[in-house]
Amino acid sequence: MDDWREELRRAKPDIVILTGGAHEPRTQALARAARDQETGVLPLAPGMDVVAEVERIQRRRELQRETGIAGESAPIQELLVRIEQMAPVSSTVLVQGESGTGKELVAKAIHDLSLRRGKPFIAVNCAALPESLLESELFGHEKGAFTGAAERRLGRFELADGGTIFLDEIGEIPASVQVKLLRVLESRQFFRVGGIAPIKVDVRVVAATNRSLRDAVGMGQFRDDLYYRLNVIPIHMPPLRERREDIPLLVYAFMAIGAFGVVGAVARRGDAPSRATSRSIARRRPGHRSRRPRRCRGRRSSRRRRPTAARRAACPQACAIHLPT
Repeated sequence: MDDWREELRRAKPDIVILTGGAHEPRTQALARAARDQETGVLPLAPGMDVVAEVERIQRRRELQRETGIAGESAPIQELLVRIEQMAPVSSTVLVQGESGTGKELVAKAIHDLSLRRGKPFIAVNCAALPESLLESELFGHEKGAFTGAAERRLGRFELADGGTIFLDEIGEIPASVQVKLLRVLESRQFFRVGGIAPIKVDVRVVAATNRSLRDAVGMGQFRDDLYYRLNVIPIHMPPLRERREDIPLLVYAFMAIGAFGVVGAVARRGDAPSRATSRSIARRRPGHRSRRPRRCRGRRSSRRRRPTAARRAACPQACAIHLPT
């Protein structure tokens, strides 16, 4: 078994084609080892167009490399297909999902795969800006428009002209700004704060929220006309608890970038402990992609002493992570 594991590591194939015996232990071990090093696995089926399937897998893996979206689960594969389909058009996109599920990553992927990829990608966290500054940040202001406006300033929409603007936490913007944002979506023009001349822009809007805008509309907290203008192409981001089979892939990715506190270390996929990852998969938690490195760093820093012999005996594989230098 070690021979073909070493052969896989040496050859680094893009795809391994299983010609039979898919339910045999050795074949399943081969498939696991292949997936451990991000190699596609294709079991042959009667009447299958092998060339077309291989090309499809290669395109999907190339898309994952370009976007940085890791995962082999069905929700992530469906997400990649949707990103690939919607990227060439200029319609507004609304990405909905819990905090930390990778909404900005999807927005950047849509921009990078579109015809606007050579133009600016401007991200704005609407929840981080107070109401008094949000309008000026989005649309800019003229000199003397308010106290402290010593010179004219371009807003984020002008800076994103020709490219994409990502409005994160769109559900938190106040009603006064919702009206002006609706005008931009309808006419692609706006006025700077204190300005009298309309500014016309060519920009694609990708908005994101961690709350249900439909419920916010029902409670009178969000304009229904703005909601329908934003929700032209909806995307739902699945939380990690709905795609637990992706946890090992994310663990390996975080290890490779040093997110576990070992800066510069590059981990081989096969070096991760199977018991630790299976426990992580089985555990119920509000699993989100961006929380994993922080959670792991916190555990590492809070236990500075070396594992005791009793702890090693209870969980030997959890203490056997090898990070080659």
